Amino acid sequence: MRSWITEPEIYGRARSAQERTPLMRAGVYFDHPLRLPADRPLIIDLSDGTGTGTGTGGGRVGVELTTESAWALIRAAEGAPARGEAEYLSEAVSR
Repeated sequence: MRSWITEPEIYGRARSAQERTPLMRAGVYFDHPLRLPADRPLIIDLSDGTGTGTGTGGGRVGVELTTESAWALIRAAEGAPARGEAEYLSEAVSR
């Protein structure tokens, strides 16, 4: 049973060896693991919003993370936009 869920609309792209898929929706929740040997992993589902499964025209990827890994990813992601923008702007000014 899912402990909580959030489904924000997002804009991005996913890449695999075969294709690139637009990302329009994300689901984030705690649930029973499918493959990860962890009690209650954080699961992130990213999809193109069609709800038609995987592959061309219906892209979806699911990620299972341990709680520790989820917190590490959150910490890394929190500061990344500000650092990236600062580096981009400093490079643009120095050109």
